[in-house]
Amino acid sequence: SLAMEREPSFFGLGEEPGKLIPIVARKKASANDLAGICDCHIMSVHLGGERMEACYLGGLRLPAKYRGRVGILRGGFQAIPRLIPETKTAPLQFTSIAGGNRRARRILETGVKGMPQYSLLGPMETFVLRAARGRKHGLLERAQARDVEQLVSFYNAAAANTELSPVLDAEWLNRR
Repeated sequence: SLAMEREPSFFGLGEEPGKLIPIVARKKASANDLAGICDCHIMSVHLGGERMEACYLGGLRLPAKYRGRVGILRGGFQAIPRLIPETKTAPLQFTSIAGGNRRARRILETGVKGMPQYSLLGPMETFVLRAARGRKHGLLERAQARDVEQLVSFYNAAAANTELSPVLDAEWLNRR
């Protein structure tokens, strides 16, 4: 069996394609009362086989005392276009919610006034492959600069029909 945990890390900014912007919410501008954190990731994604600019809202975390308080979430969502002007031109904003997080789905999908309209697109799956066999048989090697264009082309062709998958570009991959 395999378990995966993910906590937001503002120290890993720039690892993903696109532009990652951390957001911190404070209650009544008090430096000592952190109401939540999240990030807005402006990036190109595949949707219906086409490239589209989008904002992925991720890493939302609220302290226990603010969980379930719709007003905090509503205020945060309403502030995003003011804080991040790029979101005004991104025709799509999306997020992912862990399958077992019924509380978040209930809050976000019930159509509360002033909240974004959420609708379930479908499940998201992560596949894990063991690399030991590939290494043992010499099938894996580190990609080189000469491989970048071919890798980007291969990935984007394969990912074009996977909704909301990131669109990769050579510039980003060359920085890796």
